[in-house]
Amino acid sequence: MMKHFTLMALVLLCGLMATAQQSRLVGTHTLTFSGSTMVPYDTARMLYAAGNGYGGDAQAYQYDSLKNDTTVRVFYQSGTGYYEFERRIYRLGAGGRRDTIFIQRKDPPVTGAWYTQDMTVHTYDGSNNRTMTIDYTYNTGTGSLYIMGKHTNTYTGGNLTETMYQYYNTATSTYVNQSKRIYVFTGGNMTEYRYEVWDPAGSVWKPYSRNTYTYDGNNNQLSQLLENWNNTAGAYENTNLVEYAYDANNNMTSYIHKQWISGAWQNWVRYIYLYDGAHNMVADSNYQWNTTSSVYDLYTVSTMHYTANLRDTTILRTWTGSSMDTTMRTVNTYNSLGQLTRWHTQNYTAGTWAYGLGNYDYKYYYGSFTGVDTKTAGTIGVSLYPNPATDMLHIKVNMQQPQPYTVAIYSNTGALVRQWQETGATRRTLPVGDLQSGTYILTVGNGREKTATQFVIAR
Repeated sequence: MMKHFTLMALVLLCGLMATAQQSRLVGTHTLTFSGSTMVPYDTARMLYAAGNGYGGDAQAYQYDSLKNDTTVRVFYQSGTGYYEFERRIYRLGAGGRRDTIFIQRKDPPVTGAWYTQDMTVHTYDGSNNRTMTIDYTYNTGTGSLYIMGKHTNTYTGGNLTETMYQYYNTATSTYVNQSKRIYVFTGGNMTEYRYEVWDPAGSVWKPYSRNTYTYDGNNNQLSQLLENWNNTAGAYENTNLVEYAYDANNNMTSYIHKQWISGAWQNWVRYIYLYDGAHNMVADSNYQWNTTSSVYDLYTVSTMHYTANLRDTTILRTWTGSSMDTTMRTVNTYNSLGQLTRWHTQNYTAGTWAYGLGNYDYKYYYGSFTGVDTKTAGTIGVSLYPNPATDMLHIKVNMQQPQPYTVAIYSNTGALVRQWQETGATRRTLPVGDLQSGTYILTVGNGREKTATQFVIAR
């Protein structure tokens, strides 16, 4: 599933604005198997305001040159062709921040006019941290938007440490507590994440679940322990445990998932990863625990092939009990900038590769824009792989001089997904299995310089 993919890192040094033609995502197109052939499923167009109106702010200009202001989703209906299904409009506010998002549909569908079905409004503090999000939805009875609820974020030392959600009670016109997420950071790494729910009877927050993370000296995540709260016992109880191992180059070599059963940890799933000399993952073996024989049974093996460190082919084989049965392949293609332009799957049947049940064909289109010349500007180098990522993302940061900096991941809507601190050059493997499929932006900044890099999560 992995490949080494050095993405185009767009680097800025404040005050240095050497420009050059760059490329960014402007459209996607998906095809799926109909039963006999591949047919269109949906497409999306990303529209960008020219320069985004923030040329005076070097960092905001560069970051927002990767953020589109409109996305239009178009579905394909057999017999009638394409029709516009959904439109998302992102309004960029001061400093290039997305402060309002409109989700629009057509009424009636296909032929009607656009109307705003949902709206999200964000507010920020002076450090560009998102402090509040208010969600609105359309009331068909009144023909207007009404408040659904709000998220309030708290930051400590630049890290998101708490997110509280309150729903809006229309009868009393007040916000009511519902849930809260608490994040604890140690040395720049998130070491604990707790989820709590509001108890209206006792007017107190009650525990629901807790995730605890451990790391090695290279900031690689070693484990993730999930515990659920037992109200009767008044304590957290073990649920799931994931353990990771790495080689001397900080490449993840194994992933072991265990479940807590009858008072003991029970093995469940294990993945073993192999790499070549360029740190490209060349094999991914999946094992399932056999409770009868108390050993891991081989389940699947994926092997990867690369050209110029770009993964072009992945072959999936499944263990039948006596031999490996070739099942499916994924083929990737790229443009001259190393950006993914297509990835599609095919099934292996009767010695032939062909499209079949469960296959998809994803195509990505890019447009050029005037951005910062990465050959002359900046001292931060960033590379990410694989692309598209599925469960893990490898991040490599090079610094000309060791210094503290912040790494953050944002969704395509501008929502902060992850954030942590680093010092000097680093190579880290980041589990991303909890992220939804879509386009994300990773930023690396030290207060004087900032990079912005696009990557894709696809499953």
